[in-house]
Amino acid sequence: MMKRRRTSLPDVSSLLTSQPIEIEVGNAPKETFFLHKSLLCMESEKYRALFQGTGDWEEKRENKITIMDEDPKLFRSFAKYLYYDNWTYQNDNEESIVHLARLYCLGDRLVAKRFQESVLWRFDLELRYPFEDENVSDDDLCDILEVAFSELPERPDVDPLQRRVARLGASRLFDLQKYPRFRDELSKDVPGITRRMCLCMAPMELRDLEKERLLQNKRKTTARGVKCDNEEKQEHPPERFYT
Repeated sequence: MMKRRRTSLPDVSSLLTSQPIEIEVGNAPKETFFLHKSLLCMESEKYRALFQGTGDWEEKRENKITIMDEDPKLFRSFAKYLYYDNWTYQNDNEESIVHLARLYCLGDRLVAKRFQESVLWRFDLELRYPFEDENVSDDDLCDILEVAFSELPERPDVDPLQRRVARLGASRLFDLQKYPRFRDELSKDVPGITRRMCLCMAPMELRDLEKERLLQNKRKTTARGVKCDNEEKQEHPPERFYT
């Protein structure tokens, strides 16, 4: 699992002298945030270029930003992150892993790399990456596949979230192809999603992952009291293919 990077807040004096920015997020309903400019510009390259660049932008003159096409709930999580040095997303709903995927995409739009790193750390923790995915339902998996491949530019070879989600989807591809939502809806809404998942996997890796999947099912069966031959029992879990 990746190590989470900790970042320090700027000196308190810089906050006291930093003018708050009014940020309206959403449409109906909308929510208004007042954030310190120094914090926002420290974390978001997008707004650093806007407020500290040489351009004469309306938002810069009025010290106000309107973001109609963002979810206030997502932006609220980003605002909390700005004011907590040791921020972690609190799991307060059943769709936490889907919310984390959406937060990562928000960080991409804000060009907030450190925020994305913190979200990805929490995503791995929720997923117990790599591939201990029993807590991810087929419906949640379809959600995070849709988010990762519709809200981010297609770059599964370099983007860490797309790479994780694609590998997870590929490891369960045999089951997903039988799931109506993936087969009938997601495959149409996100064209080529199966191809994108498989591009992240070499043929040998796909075979190894299917063997790993079958082995996990055997261990679950054993836990339910079904006897297995001694050679099928393992004192330690098999090595994970990914680190």
